[in-house]
Amino acid sequence: MHKRVLRASLTVFLLLCFALSASADDKAIRDAVTRELDHPSMRHGWTGVCIQSLRDGRTIFARNEDVLLIPASNMKLLVSAVCADVLPADFHYTTPVLRKGEVVDGTLNGDLYLKGTGDSTMENADLRKLAKAVKAAGITRITGDVIGDGSVFDDTRLGSSWSWDYLAAYYAAEIDGLTVDRGCVRVLVKPGAVGESAKVTLEPDCGYVTVSNSAVTVAAGDKDTAVIDRPLGSNTIVVYGNIRAGSAGLDEAVSVREPSLHVAYLFRQFLRDEGIIVDGSARQGVTPPNLTKVAEHESPKLGKILDLLNKPSDNLIAESLLKTLGVVKKGKGTADAGAEVEREYLRRIGVPDAEWSIVDGSGLARMNMLTPRAQVKNLRHAWKIPNKDLFVNSLPVAGVAGSIRSRMKGTPAEGNVKAKTGYIGRARTLSGYVTTKDGEPLVFCLMMNHYTGTTSDINAVQDRICTILAGSSTGKVPVARKTK
Repeated sequence: MHKRVLRASLTVFLLLCFALSASADDKAIRDAVTRELDHPSMRHGWTGVCIQSLRDGRTIFARNEDVLLIPASNMKLLVSAVCADVLPADFHYTTPVLRKGEVVDGTLNGDLYLKGTGDSTMENADLRKLAKAVKAAGITRITGDVIGDGSVFDDTRLGSSWSWDYLAAYYAAEIDGLTVDRGCVRVLVKPGAVGESAKVTLEPDCGYVTVSNSAVTVAAGDKDTAVIDRPLGSNTIVVYGNIRAGSAGLDEAVSVREPSLHVAYLFRQFLRDEGIIVDGSARQGVTPPNLTKVAEHESPKLGKILDLLNKPSDNLIAESLLKTLGVVKKGKGTADAGAEVEREYLRRIGVPDAEWSIVDGSGLARMNMLTPRAQVKNLRHAWKIPNKDLFVNSLPVAGVAGSIRSRMKGTPAEGNVKAKTGYIGRARTLSGYVTTKDGEPLVFCLMMNHYTGTTSDINAVQDRICTILAGSSTGKVPVARKTK
């Protein structure tokens, strides 16, 4: 009896010692993080930070954790966590090719439809495979049109409150239910002889986009001023300015208007490349019911889609997933329907309505707002769902992969921190997971807004905080053995 009491007392004593040690270690972390946040580059900005233990839920550090801040691309953590929570691991998109009409002696007497289901991961190579599959099905001529159907999503092509001045950029591609190559065309500008026009090519060139080129080749010692643009509301790519002789030139992805129509043009061109005669035009349309399937393309499964989203921070995939949530859970391919799924999720995991404002899926809109505490709750929930690995493994890895592959190299954070970056003008965020040197998993959210220093200064502060966490001991409490 006395031995049992002694063992119990010793266990309590050891646990108390470990708890006191953990408290002291937490204070050391708080002091170190505070010093970083008091860095001069942060002096005039707004900072929100929340760091918690994933083991016992305690808050290790908090500053302005309940203040609404601009998350930028940290919004992608919300849409991807919700997808991992409510969609099955084997979720994927299927894009069918369907014919309207009979095939007689190789001739399709009717139209050929490409029916989009929201997949924004399709590439030109996938579309070429579909063209080959049509040929393999025995079709050598199409008397009708090639029709792209993106109607699974609504016709609101841009995110709410996006700024007009970057809409030609690849990261602001239009959101359509049928998209290839992220809704962009590749534009290459090469110098010619001095005094002559620059050489502009499109890859691929299917006749959908036109080019207006006034760029001129200048001497090798002159300054490069060449610009590629697409005026608002236009499908004409404008190239102007000077390009130096002997230079590498420009190679940019430019978004196009009405991606599903662009896909129809591309598909018609790829069919012709396979030797299939297409008599009709390329156009948009809605697929009638009861058509005959000729071929289909399957997207990667959910885990790979999330990887393609989070590691490079792909805005179009985020926006497409938001509308996909609307389709799957609400029967509506709209951003608001998808956002309602996100709102329901946040309420379910205990985030008050006052701690978020959802405008888009990617974080490109400056009207998005989240508190650091809300983001941490999101990440805590994602840590314990059945599809946890799909979510966590999709995140960039410090010094290894994704948008933080060149950061935190040679530190305890390298290969340890798994976190998503976010950036739009004067808003820089980093949120994710890190494991301390004694094995305790932590979740963190670092949100810096309205800073006047350089973004590289902010990156350095964030990197040092992550390194502090990765190199810290938090006095991990061992599981007490049951006494006999």
